[in-house]
Amino acid sequence: MIIRDAINIFQISQKNIHRKRTKDSYRYLLEHLENHFPDSPIEGITPDQIHQFLEALTEHTAKSTRRLRYAQLKAFFNFLINEKRHSMKNPCHDAIMVKAFKSPRMKQKETFAQLHKTSNYVIPAKAGIQHYQQLPRFRYSPE
Repeated sequence: MIIRDAINIFQISQKNIHRKRTKDSYRYLLEHLENHFPDSPIEGITPDQIHQFLEALTEHTAKSTRRLRYAQLKAFFNFLINEKRHSMKNPCHDAIMVKAFKSPRMKQKETFAQLHKTSNYVIPAKAGIQHYQQLPRFRYSPE
């Protein structure tokens, strides 16, 4: 299957998406992908080629946009593998690429500290506290 056919199949499956911005965002990525790999077979695209493509596409963009484009491209290949039973490995699952486009993770203590600065808290149930439970404010007094 060539990249153009795969993109057409993916876009047909996206007709159920109601958000115009999501469709437009995917359209932007997929148009550039098709222009970069015009008649390439989908199986022949390597992780290095995908990494170079993403670097060129997101060269002067914010980190959040870089992560978004990577996530969209990974979703595209996962769709082909899972929904269309395409027998290939997702080229976005390369260790270097995952590291280059990964999301920053906050430590649990930092997350709680950020939540504690607000008056109403939304705390995950796995923390053992009910949702929207008001927590007492603690005052820091240096001794």
